[in-house]
Amino acid sequence: MSDPTAPAKCMDPSELYGRADNIGDVRSLVMPSYAAAAR
Repeated sequence: MSDPTAPAKCMDPSELYGRADNIGDVRSLVMPSYAAAAR
């Protein structure tokens, strides 16, 4: 699970962000997912 481009499944945000090399990339990928899941 070292691929930062992989879709977030059931990971803790802190873990995902901590492992990410490019925070901007990860945020652009996961934020829409979290927004959709929160609805």
